[in-house]
Order: sequence, then C-alpha cells, then structure tokens
Amino acid sequence: AAGALEPGGSTPLPWGRLLSLTAVLFCQAIQVVILFPLLVFMVRWYGVAEGPSSVGRYAGLLASCFPLGMFLFTFLWGWISDRVGRKPVLLLGAVGSAASIFVFGFVRQFQAACAIRFLAGATNNVASMLKCMAGELLDDTNQARGMSYFSLAWITGSIFGPSLAGFLAEPCASWLSCGPDHPLLARPFLLPFAATALLTLAAALAAAVCVPETHKRLRPLRSLSSSSLAGMDAGAQPRMQRAWTFRAWGR
Repeated sequence: AAGALEPGGSTPLPWGRLLSLTAVLFCQAIQVVILFPLLVFMVRWYGVAEGPSSVGRYAGLLASCFPLGMFLFTFLWGWISDRVGRKPVLLLGAVGSAASIFVFGFVRQFQAACAIRFLAGATNNVASMLKCMAGELLDDTNQARGMSYFSLAWITGSIFGPSLAGFLAEPCASWLSCGPDHPLLARPFLLPFAATALLTLAAALAAAVCVPETHKRLRPLRSLSSSSLAGMDAGAQPRMQRAWTFRAWGR
C-alpha cells in the first residue's frame, strides 16, 4: 500500500478496497452458516430420511458437501490464481456461490441439493483469495489492523446468516399470508437463499469496481511505479499500456 505515513508511522488503510473485500467475506460467511438452522427442516422436507433417527446423518452429509468441495479444489484455485491473477478467481468464486445458493433454493431432491453444494464449494476459493489479496494490498505497518476487519466481517456474517435463515425460511408458516397456490409453499427455503445471492452479487460488483489485481506480476501497467518503467523506450510504453489495460478489464 502506498501513501503518506500516518502519525503513528503506519501506512493508511486503502479503505475502499478493504471494505469491498470485507463485504465479499461477510457474504461468504453467510454462505457457510446459513444452512445450519435449516438442515433438519430441509432433510425432513426432502423426505429422504427413513425415520427420525436418520435425519441427523443426512443433515450432516448435506452440511459437509460445501467444505468438502472447497477442500478438494482449494490448491487448484491457488495454482490458477498464480497464473491468471487473484481477482478473476475471487470474482468467479463470488458469482458462482451467488448463482449456486440461488439455484439451491429451487431444489426439491436431497441428491441434487448435495451436488449443488459440492459444486459451490469446488468453485469457491474466496476466503483464501481474500487473505492473499489483503496481504498484497497491505504492508507491515497496517496489515494487523487491516486483517482485523476481515475477522470482524467473518464473525458478523456468521451471526447474520443464521438469523437471516430463521426469519425468511418457510414464510408461509410464520409471517406471510399465502394462498393455496402461492409459489413459496412449494419452495419454502427460497427467500433466505435468494437474499444471500443478491448480497453476494452486490459485494462481487463492488470488488470488481474497487479492487485492482493484486498479483505483482499481473498488475496493469498503470498501477506500476514509474521507476519500473525506466528502462522502457517511449514507443513501447503506450503498447504495454494498452495490453495491460485489456488484461486488467479481463480481471
């Protein structure tokens, strides 16, 4: 991070970029925990359990699909981010998780629900990308302060997610008057997942606009210092500018 030092000798935090990244992490925390208060009700609604004694087994299986996908593919996404950049991996994970959680609200079969959650985790390396990008945006003087906001975002999302699920799930049985043909009767868990998808898309859009590529080798030319261009002739600089600007828009 560049800029004049604050009175305490630390570099000012890049607030716009930092808040955009913490918003994405906030939504990812919701993605992870939103199922927890609903699992038993969803397993019963799917009708897959043979009896009350097997509900817990199916609930645990459904809950484990998302982290299992993350566990199996996290190193692959890290390898990809070293080659194409942090930002495209971050945005792919955020948009993919938003799409998957929205589709998840329409699912009416247990096997399909497990498959969607696994694919959502397999394409989602957001948490590790955020930490990596924070490390590349911050420096030794402000990294501790910056990372504390990431912890706060995760904790806040972990509190907000179950509350959102408990309030919006099965609205026809609680706070919403529904007729016999109301669509939410057939999809009682759609509202909390749709709300989470919208929040995640909004956070992804903010990150796409406010956060640059942080990988040092893949940053656009305009983010490099003038000293790094000292050995480049005047004719080559505009060509490099156009090439790197094109690559930056792809990120």
